[in-house]
Amino acid sequence: MKHLIFVGLGLILILLPFSISAQQLSTDTVFQLKEFTLQEKRAQKFASGLKTETTDSLLLMSSKPGTLDELLQRQSRAIIKSYGPGNLATSSLRGAGANHTAIIWNGFNLQSPTNGTFDLALMPVEFIDDASVQLGSSSNLWGSGAIGGAINLNNKPEANQGFSIRSSSIAGSFGEKQQFTGLSYSNTKFSSSLKTFIKEAENEFSYVNSSLEGNPLVRQTNNKIKQKGLIQENYLYFKNGQQLKTVLWLQQSVREIPPVMSQASSEAIQGDDAIRLTTEYAKKGRNFQFFLRQAVFQEDVYYDDATASIAAKTTFQTSITEAEITKDFKRATSVNFGINHTYSRSESTGYEEIHSLSRPAVFASIKKTGRKENWNITLSGRQEFADNAIATFAPFAGFEAKIKKDFTFKSSVSKSYRLPTLNDLYWNPGGNPNLLPETGWSQEAGIHYSKNLKSFSISAEATAYNRVVDNWIIWLPQNNYWTPQNLMKVWSRGTETGIKAGYQLKKIRIQWDLMTSYTRSTNEKAKSANDASIGKQLIYVPMYSGNSNLSIIFNQYVLVYSYSYSGYRYTSSDNIEYLEPFQLSSLYFSRSITAKNFKFNGFARINNLLNEHYQVMAQRPMPGRNYQIGVSINYHKL
Repeated sequence: MKHLIFVGLGLILILLPFSISAQQLSTDTVFQLKEFTLQEKRAQKFASGLKTETTDSLLLMSSKPGTLDELLQRQSRAIIKSYGPGNLATSSLRGAGANHTAIIWNGFNLQSPTNGTFDLALMPVEFIDDASVQLGSSSNLWGSGAIGGAINLNNKPEANQGFSIRSSSIAGSFGEKQQFTGLSYSNTKFSSSLKTFIKEAENEFSYVNSSLEGNPLVRQTNNKIKQKGLIQENYLYFKNGQQLKTVLWLQQSVREIPPVMSQASSEAIQGDDAIRLTTEYAKKGRNFQFFLRQAVFQEDVYYDDATASIAAKTTFQTSITEAEITKDFKRATSVNFGINHTYSRSESTGYEEIHSLSRPAVFASIKKTGRKENWNITLSGRQEFADNAIATFAPFAGFEAKIKKDFTFKSSVSKSYRLPTLNDLYWNPGGNPNLLPETGWSQEAGIHYSKNLKSFSISAEATAYNRVVDNWIIWLPQNNYWTPQNLMKVWSRGTETGIKAGYQLKKIRIQWDLMTSYTRSTNEKAKSANDASIGKQLIYVPMYSGNSNLSIIFNQYVLVYSYSYSGYRYTSSDNIEYLEPFQLSSLYFSRSITAKNFKFNGFARINNLLNEHYQVMAQRPMPGRNYQIGVSINYHKL
C-alpha cells in the first residue's frame, strides 16, 4: 500500500505543472527564470580533493545516438565490461568491482538493490544533458556502493527558449535502426520537455571464433535487441527562489542473449522494464539552499532459456526520500546537513519469499575556504543504518590549495563501504544473511595545471591513489552450490595522468585530450589453502588503459576522432588465462545547416575503424568495423 501512495504522490507532482500552467499563473506568484540560479550541489561543493572529470559537451553530442557504456568507453577512465553490442555493460573505477560504482541520476542512486550494479547499455545518451565521473571513494556523499567512485548523470532545463521539436533517424550496420523525437517548451516561468526513442538491431555480425579449430569466421546468432523509452521533465519556477522539478522515465528492453564462442547455439532472452519517477523541490536564499527529493523506481527483469529449462523473474521497487540544507556563513564557511531513507523490496524466483531492506542515513559536511580563495578544506561524514543495525561510518577529509598561479594541489582521505545486496543475503540456495559490509580506506593526492591564453588553453593533471578494502564479498562453491563470503582483501593503487588543449584559429576550433591510467588491484588474502590468487591482479582489470579525443570544429562542420586502449585482462584469478590487449578508434563527422527556424543535421560514424578483432569479456565476441548514419531536423521558435 505504501508503494501505491508513493506512486500516487509522484503522479500528482508530475501533473502539477500542467494544471498550474493551465491556470496561467500571474506574475506575482511566479518569478522570472533568469533570477533563479541554483548554486553548486554537494557533489561539487563538498568534494575538496576528489577528482571529477566532466564530459565535454561536444563529445557528449558526438556520442548521440549511443548508450552510456559507449560514451564512457571513449571519454572516461571507467573500464567498461561489455558482453556485446546492446548486451549487459557495467563499469569499474580504479580497480573496484561493478557493484562499487554508484550511478547517480539527478541525485538518486540507480544501483540495483538485488545485485548492486546498473546496466549502462540501458541508458541512452539522448536522455542525459551532462555526465561526469567522480573518481575515488565517495561513500560520504552517496552511501553504500561508491567504493570506486560515482558516475553523475543530470537532466537540465532550458531557459526561455520557446517551442522546439526535434526528430532524428539513424541507420547502421547489422540491421540497426533508431528513431528519436524531442519536444520542449520553456518560458520565464516554466519548462517542459518530452524525449522518446525506439531502437532495433539484428546484431548478426561476423567474428573470428578462436574457440574452434582453425579460427573460422562465423556469424553471431540470437542477438536481436528491441528497446523503447521516454523521459518527461517539468520545471516550475516560483518567486522567492523556489523551483519544483519532476521527471518520469519509462523504458522497455528485450534482448536475445547470444551463445558464447564455445557454444553451438542459444535460445536465451532477457527483458528489462523500468519505471522511474522523481520529484525535487528546491529553495534558494541569499546564503542557503534547501532540497527535498523523492524517487520511486520499479524494475522487472525476465530471463528465459528454453534450452536450459530456465524461466526466472525478478521484480524490485526502490523508494528514496532525501532532504538536505546548505548554509553559507561568514568567513567563507559552508555547512551541509541532510537525511536520506532508501527502502528496497524485491520478489524473485531466486528467493524463498519477498525480502526488503531499509537504509536510513544521516550525512553532514563543513567546508572552509581561505580569505583569498586560494585554498579550501572539507570534512564530512555519513552514518548509514541497515534494518535498524548500525552500518559503517564513512568519514572524509579533503584539501585543495593553489601552490602557484597556475598550479593546484589536491588530496583526500576517506572511508567507504558496501552493504551486502539482497541477492548476497537471500538467494536460494546460497544466500548468506551473516555477511559483513565491505569496508576500506582510501587516499589520493594530485596536482593540476591550467593556463588560458588569448587563442590557446591547456590543462594537465597527475594523481596517485591507494585503497584497501576488507571483507570483500566473493561467491565461491560450497556444498554443491555457490555462496557469498567475506574472504577477500583487495589492495588497489595506481596513477592517472591527463592533458587537455584547445586552440582557436579564426573560424577553426581544435580540441584534444589524452587520459592514461595505471591500475594495480590485487587480492591480499587467501580464500582457501594453496590459493594462487595472492598478489595477483583482479580479473578483467587492465593494468594499463587510456583514451584520447581530437575534435575539429569549422563553421557548421564537426569532426571527432576517438581512440581507446585496454591492456591485458586476466580471466583467471591465478593470472594464467588472459585476453589480449585491444585498441579501438572511431571517426565522427557532422554537418549542420540553418534556415530560418529550422536546423538540419546529418552525421556519419565509423566504429572500430581499424577492424580490430577483440573480446572485452571472455568468450563474448565484439563486432569489427561498422557504420552509422543519421539525419535530424530541429524546429525552434521563441
